[in-house]
Amino acid sequence: MNRVNRVSVIIEMENARTLCWGSVGRLFAELAPQIEAYRELRGDGFAAEVIIVCEGTAEDAEELSDAIRSASPELATASDLSFESVPGGRYFELKNRGIRASTGDVVILLDSDTVPEMNWLSSLLAPFEAGEAVVVNGHTHLGHDSFLSRTLALTWCFPLRDHDARFANRRALNANNCAFAGDWIRRQPFTIDNGFKVSCSELMNRFFASGGEMVRVPAYAQHAPLAGWRFLAWRAAVTGRDADRKTHRFKNASRSERFIAALKFWLKMELRVLRRVLGHWRKVEMPVWELPAALSVGFAFYLISLANQLAATFGFTSDQPEDIPAYAEHH
Repeated sequence: MNRVNRVSVIIEMENARTLCWGSVGRLFAELAPQIEAYRELRGDGFAAEVIIVCEGTAEDAEELSDAIRSASPELATASDLSFESVPGGRYFELKNRGIRASTGDVVILLDSDTVPEMNWLSSLLAPFEAGEAVVVNGHTHLGHDSFLSRTLALTWCFPLRDHDARFANRRALNANNCAFAGDWIRRQPFTIDNGFKVSCSELMNRFFASGGEMVRVPAYAQHAPLAGWRFLAWRAAVTGRDADRKTHRFKNASRSERFIAALKFWLKMELRVLRRVLGHWRKVEMPVWELPAALSVGFAFYLISLANQLAATFGFTSDQPEDIPAYAEHH
């Protein structure tokens, strides 16, 4: 018997700050036909709601609503489309507002800089239709159309689209492409702290500690290519600070233990850069002459990360809420 009669798709708009509006529009253009196709496949009263959450006031949400309804009228036809706002809201605060507003048997989290591919929705929902799945993880890969994005596709946190099963099977929860049993995630949403992406790790630690098992499915979504050296430098810095937060919080580590953990993480990631650039450069169509520069960028990224992790470890930086700074946004 089918269990998914209603699905809630929650889209945060924080990451849209790093993209042009045309790139964000690709998401809405792809989402509507997938919902319609799944409704036709089910043919038994399946319904969907799409909840778009932005930082700001109710007036900001209304302005966003007008823009999206105008740019993608099909989305309002395919789903119950609604808009929420969170004054001063950060990434996981936006997701939590959408979770609280959701009514679906399944809650899907999708980011504004991520575009689902064909059969994405049906792949995410299949484990819920078939059994008692609680957490389902899709496959997010980084788009690449330039030297910088090709380098990041190899060295950043996502596996490649194809022929990268080993990495994909070890990948942690993709907060930009995942699904939860609705009742479960509404009971225990993300905790909010100063970290940029720490809340996702904390949620999964709780889930695994309770004996839960995450289901991985080939629900492919493409993360927009990363662009801009300023954003890249900031992302490297926050990666280090978040790594220290995780070591401190989840392992209750002392400063000396955090120092050792920082060195181990740096060495691990530098070796990973070397292995992935030299082993997978053809898969992103990287010209051979870009290899030395790609290695240099990858090494520099994690060196910046190490410096910031050590600064956090020894208290040289204050633990402030992480947010995308204005200099890293799209202009």
